[in-house]
Amino acid sequence: MEVNIQFCIDFVNAQLEAGATAITYFDPMSSTTIIPKELYLETGFEVAKKTIAKIKGATATHFASGNCLPIMSNLRDTGTAVVGISVLEDLVALKKAADKKLTLLGNLNALEMRHWSIEQTKQYVKEAIRQGAQGGGFILAENHGEIPWDIKEETLLAIKDAVHEYGTYPVA
Repeated sequence: MEVNIQFCIDFVNAQLEAGATAITYFDPMSSTTIIPKELYLETGFEVAKKTIAKIKGATATHFASGNCLPIMSNLRDTGTAVVGISVLEDLVALKKAADKKLTLLGNLNALEMRHWSIEQTKQYVKEAIRQGAQGGGFILAENHGEIPWDIKEETLLAIKDAVHEYGTYPVA
């Protein structure tokens, strides 16, 4: 693991030196969907602390749609600034657990998004903003780290339009 940690640190710091402004630390194996919190604290948590501490830039820890609410307070201690969250968890509870110490990234379901109507798209965006944006610390995005190829352009444009309509501070 020490070899992997050092490789990760060297690689991402080279990316930052080349002009990257932030690094995503993908760690789906540490989500509580995959392992219990106790095992995370013994393994992934320790690795994340060692790795993130030596990254010379901002990091976002992402669990690739895995759950993270049970470890949210521990994530603050890794040094990460942002946490990618799952649509399968309660956004209000995640926001409370982040306690203005972490920014949340998510919470649109890109797999379901392939079938959304324009009206559904606007409603999902509006609800995510309503639940997550109050007080800052929320970045609206899909929840897995990638947009499937077959999402219609109209859906993506409807997301953009809904963000402009509902995502202006102060959020109602």
